Amino acid sequence: MAFAKYKLRNQVSKHGVYGNFKFEIIELCAEDELLEKEKYYIETLKPQYNVQLNGVNPHFPTRNTLKYQNFIQYHSLEKMGYFPGDSDDDSITTENINYGIYTKKRLAINMLGSSVVIILGGKPTNCKHNRYYLWSELIVEDIKYNDELDTYVLEGIENLINEPIDLTDINGFDHFRMKCGNFAYGLQSMKNKDFYHEKIVPLVKSYRMKHVIKYSRWVDNFIEREEKKYAQKSG
Repeated sequence: MAFAKYKLRNQVSKHGVYGNFKFEIIELCAEDELLEKEKYYIETLKPQYNVQLNGVNPHFPTRNTLKYQNFIQYHSLEKMGYFPGDSDDDSITTENINYGIYTKKRLAINMLGSSVVIILGGKPTNCKHNRYYLWSELIVEDIKYNDELDTYVLEGIENLINEPIDLTDINGFDHFRMKCGNFAYGLQSMKNKDFYHEKIVPLVKSYRMKHVIKYSRWVDNFIEREEKKYAQKSG
Protein backbone atom coordinates (compact mmCIF):
# COMPACT_ATOMS: atom_id res chain seq x y z
CA MET A 1 0.00 0.00 0.00
CA ALA A 2 0.95 3.65 -0.30
CA PHE A 3 1.02 3.64 3.51
CA ALA A 4 4.14 1.47 3.33
CA LYS A 5 5.84 3.88 0.94
CA TYR A 6 5.22 6.85 3.23
CA LYS A 7 6.17 4.81 6.34
CA LEU A 8 2.62 4.94 7.70
CA ARG A 9 2.16 1.17 7.97
CA ASN A 10 2.25 1.30 11.78
CA GLN A 11 -0.47 3.96 11.88
CA VAL A 12 -2.84 2.02 9.66
CA SER A 13 -2.80 -1.75 9.96
CA LYS A 14 -6.46 -2.79 9.63
CA HIS A 15 -9.88 -1.49 8.67
CA GLY A 16 -11.56 1.24 10.68
CA VAL A 17 -10.27 4.26 12.54
CA TYR A 18 -6.67 4.18 13.79
CA GLY A 19 -4.55 7.08 14.92
CA ASN A 20 -5.34 10.07 12.74
CA PHE A 21 -6.76 8.04 9.85
CA LYS A 22 -10.38 7.30 9.11
CA PHE A 23 -11.67 5.18 6.21
CA GLU A 24 -15.05 6.05 4.77
CA ILE A 25 -16.81 6.43 1.44
CA ILE A 26 -17.44 10.12 0.79
CA GLU A 27 -19.12 9.76 -2.60
CA LEU A 28 -20.05 7.08 -5.11
CA CYS A 29 -19.30 7.99 -8.72
CA ALA A 30 -18.59 6.51 -12.15
CA GLU A 31 -15.04 5.32 -12.85
CA ASP A 32 -14.45 8.00 -15.48
CA GLU A 33 -15.22 10.66 -12.85
CA LEU A 34 -12.73 9.44 -10.26
CA LEU A 35 -9.85 11.79 -11.09
CA GLU A 36 -12.09 14.84 -11.21
CA LYS A 37 -13.73 13.88 -7.90
CA GLU A 38 -10.35 13.23 -6.31
CA LYS A 39 -9.14 16.68 -7.42
CA TYR A 40 -12.32 18.28 -6.06
CA TYR A 41 -12.06 16.70 -2.61
CA ILE A 42 -8.33 17.34 -2.29
CA GLU A 43 -8.90 21.03 -3.06
CA THR A 44 -11.98 21.22 -0.81
CA LEU A 45 -10.83 19.21 2.21
CA LYS A 46 -7.13 20.09 1.91
CA PRO A 47 -5.89 16.82 3.51
CA GLN A 48 -2.40 16.58 4.92
CA TYR A 49 -1.35 13.50 2.95
CA ASN A 50 -3.23 13.40 -0.39
CA VAL A 51 -1.64 16.46 -1.91
CA GLN A 52 -0.56 15.35 -5.40
CA LEU A 53 -3.02 16.44 -8.08
CA ASN A 54 -2.02 14.09 -10.90
CA GLY A 55 -5.20 14.90 -12.80
CA VAL A 56 -4.29 18.55 -13.42
CA ASN A 57 -0.63 18.00 -14.26
CA PRO A 58 0.03 18.45 -18.02
CA HIS A 59 2.09 15.27 -17.92
CA PHE A 60 -1.00 13.38 -16.71
CA PRO A 61 -3.86 13.69 -19.18
CA THR A 62 -7.09 11.77 -18.54
CA ARG A 63 -5.98 8.28 -17.62
CA ASN A 64 -7.52 5.01 -18.71
CA THR A 65 -7.28 1.66 -16.97
CA LEU A 66 -4.82 -0.58 -18.79
CA LYS A 67 -6.26 -3.82 -20.10
CA TYR A 68 -2.91 -5.56 -19.76
CA GLN A 69 -1.43 -4.88 -16.35
CA ASN A 70 1.71 -7.01 -16.29
CA PHE A 71 5.10 -5.54 -17.13
CA ILE A 72 8.80 -6.16 -16.72
CA GLN A 73 11.65 -3.72 -16.16
CA TYR A 74 15.24 -4.77 -16.75
CA HIS A 75 18.02 -3.49 -14.49
CA SER A 76 21.54 -3.91 -15.91
CA LEU A 77 24.06 -4.00 -13.09
CA GLU A 78 26.91 -3.34 -15.54
CA LYS A 79 25.20 -0.32 -17.10
CA MET A 80 23.68 1.18 -13.94
CA GLY A 81 26.60 0.41 -11.64
CA TYR A 82 24.42 -0.36 -8.63
CA PHE A 83 21.74 -2.74 -7.38
CA PRO A 84 18.10 -1.61 -7.31
CA GLY A 85 17.54 0.37 -4.13
CA ASP A 86 21.22 0.71 -3.18
CA SER A 87 21.42 2.98 -0.15
CA ASP A 88 23.54 3.72 2.91
CA ASP A 89 20.37 4.02 4.99
CA ASP A 90 20.60 1.14 7.45
CA SER A 91 16.92 1.46 8.40
CA ILE A 92 15.74 0.15 5.02
CA THR A 93 14.47 -3.41 5.26
CA THR A 94 12.97 -5.98 2.94
CA GLU A 95 9.58 -4.76 4.17
CA ASN A 96 9.89 -1.00 3.60
CA ILE A 97 12.22 -0.90 0.57
CA ASN A 98 10.80 1.38 -2.11
CA TYR A 99 13.17 2.20 -4.96
CA GLY A 100 10.58 2.80 -7.65
CA ILE A 101 10.84 2.51 -11.42
CA TYR A 102 11.83 5.34 -13.75
CA THR A 103 10.56 5.48 -17.30
CA LYS A 104 9.99 8.05 -20.04
CA LYS A 105 7.17 6.00 -21.55
CA ARG A 106 3.78 7.71 -21.33
CA LEU A 107 2.06 4.37 -20.81
CA ALA A 108 3.13 4.90 -17.20
CA ILE A 109 0.21 7.27 -16.61
CA ASN A 110 -2.20 4.32 -16.92
CA MET A 111 -0.30 1.90 -14.69
CA LEU A 112 -1.96 2.34 -11.30
CA GLY A 113 -2.48 -1.16 -9.89
CA SER A 114 -0.15 -2.77 -12.41
CA SER A 115 2.47 -5.38 -11.58
CA VAL A 116 6.05 -4.71 -12.70
CA VAL A 117 8.58 -7.52 -12.32
CA ILE A 118 12.21 -6.45 -12.10
CA ILE A 119 14.83 -8.65 -13.74
CA LEU A 120 18.42 -7.95 -12.79
CA GLY A 121 21.23 -8.77 -15.19
CA GLY A 122 24.90 -9.00 -14.26
CA LYS A 123 28.07 -11.08 -14.20
CA PRO A 124 28.98 -12.62 -10.84
CA THR A 125 32.68 -12.76 -10.01
CA ASN A 126 34.39 -15.57 -12.01
CA CYS A 127 31.38 -15.88 -14.33
CA LYS A 128 32.11 -15.17 -18.01
CA HIS A 129 28.57 -14.46 -19.15
CA ASN A 130 25.61 -12.41 -18.00
CA ARG A 131 23.12 -14.06 -15.67
CA TYR A 132 19.50 -12.93 -15.30
CA TYR A 133 17.77 -12.90 -11.92
CA LEU A 134 14.17 -12.53 -10.83
CA TRP A 135 14.58 -9.70 -8.31
CA SER A 136 11.24 -8.30 -7.20
CA GLU A 137 7.73 -7.27 -8.12
CA LEU A 138 6.38 -3.74 -7.80
CA ILE A 139 2.64 -3.12 -7.40
CA VAL A 140 2.17 0.44 -8.68
CA GLU A 141 0.32 2.65 -6.20
CA ASP A 142 1.65 6.07 -7.08
CA ILE A 143 2.76 7.77 -10.29
CA LYS A 144 4.80 10.95 -10.22
CA TYR A 145 6.59 13.06 -12.78
CA ASN A 146 10.18 14.19 -12.22
CA ASP A 147 10.57 17.47 -14.12
CA GLU A 148 14.33 17.54 -13.67
CA LEU A 149 14.80 14.10 -15.22
CA ASP A 150 11.82 14.39 -17.59
CA THR A 151 10.75 10.97 -16.34
CA TYR A 152 7.75 9.23 -14.82
CA VAL A 153 8.35 7.53 -11.48
CA LEU A 154 6.31 4.47 -10.51
CA GLU A 155 6.18 3.71 -6.79
CA GLY A 156 4.36 1.31 -4.51
CA ILE A 157 4.93 -1.93 -2.66
CA GLU A 158 8.14 -3.78 -3.51
CA ASN A 159 7.61 -7.52 -3.14
CA LEU A 160 11.09 -8.98 -2.97
CA ILE A 161 11.83 -12.59 -3.81
CA ASN A 162 13.00 -14.71 -0.87
CA GLU A 163 16.34 -14.76 -2.64
CA PRO A 164 16.90 -13.69 -6.27
CA ILE A 165 16.20 -16.58 -8.66
CA ASP A 166 18.53 -17.25 -11.59
CA LEU A 167 16.29 -17.48 -14.66
CA THR A 168 19.10 -17.91 -17.17
CA ASP A 169 19.02 -21.67 -17.58
CA ILE A 170 15.27 -22.20 -17.26
CA ASN A 171 13.85 -23.78 -20.40
CA GLY A 172 12.35 -21.10 -22.62
CA PHE A 173 14.13 -18.13 -21.06
CA ASP A 174 16.42 -17.42 -24.01
CA HIS A 175 13.43 -17.30 -26.37
CA PHE A 176 11.60 -15.04 -23.92
CA ARG A 177 14.61 -12.71 -23.69
CA MET A 178 14.78 -12.45 -27.48
CA LYS A 179 11.03 -11.69 -27.69
CA CYS A 180 11.69 -8.89 -25.22
CA GLY A 181 14.42 -7.43 -27.46
CA ASN A 182 17.15 -8.65 -25.13
CA PHE A 183 15.51 -6.36 -22.53
CA ALA A 184 16.63 -3.28 -24.48
CA TYR A 185 13.16 -1.69 -24.62
CA GLY A 186 12.92 -0.69 -20.97
CA LEU A 187 9.49 -0.99 -19.37
CA GLN A 188 7.38 -3.32 -21.50
CA SER A 189 4.06 -5.14 -21.43
CA MET A 190 3.94 -8.88 -20.94
CA LYS A 191 0.96 -9.34 -23.24
CA ASN A 192 1.36 -12.60 -25.21
CA LYS A 193 4.56 -13.54 -23.33
CA ASP A 194 3.92 -17.18 -22.36
CA PHE A 195 7.16 -17.60 -20.41
CA TYR A 196 6.23 -14.71 -18.16
CA HIS A 197 2.80 -16.08 -17.31
CA GLU A 198 3.79 -19.75 -17.12
CA LYS A 199 7.14 -19.46 -15.34
CA ILE A 200 7.78 -16.03 -13.82
CA VAL A 201 4.35 -15.36 -12.28
CA PRO A 202 4.30 -18.68 -10.35
CA LEU A 203 7.85 -18.01 -9.09
CA VAL A 204 6.87 -14.55 -7.84
CA LYS A 205 3.86 -15.96 -6.00
CA SER A 206 5.71 -18.95 -4.52
CA TYR A 207 8.95 -17.27 -3.41
CA ARG A 208 7.79 -13.88 -2.16
CA MET A 209 9.81 -12.64 0.83
CA LYS A 210 8.01 -13.45 4.09
CA HIS A 211 10.51 -12.42 6.75
CA VAL A 212 12.13 -9.07 7.44
CA ILE A 213 15.86 -8.37 7.32
CA LYS A 214 17.92 -5.33 6.39
CA TYR A 215 17.81 -4.78 2.65
CA SER A 216 21.60 -4.37 2.51
CA ARG A 217 21.96 -7.79 4.18
CA TRP A 218 19.56 -9.33 1.65
CA VAL A 219 21.70 -7.96 -1.21
CA ASP A 220 24.94 -9.08 0.46
CA ASN A 221 23.54 -12.60 0.92
CA PHE A 222 22.80 -12.73 -2.80
CA ILE A 223 26.29 -11.51 -3.75
CA GLU A 224 27.96 -13.99 -1.40
CA ARG A 225 25.86 -16.86 -2.73
CA GLU A 226 26.71 -16.15 -6.36
CA GLU A 227 30.40 -15.52 -5.71
CA LYS A 228 30.66 -18.79 -3.81
CA LYS A 229 28.85 -20.67 -6.59
CA TYR A 230 31.14 -19.46 -9.36
CA ALA A 231 34.30 -19.69 -7.24
CA GLN A 232 33.54 -23.40 -6.85
CA LYS A 233 32.95 -23.80 -10.60
CA SER A 234 36.22 -22.07 -11.49
CA GLY A 235 38.23 -23.86 -8.83
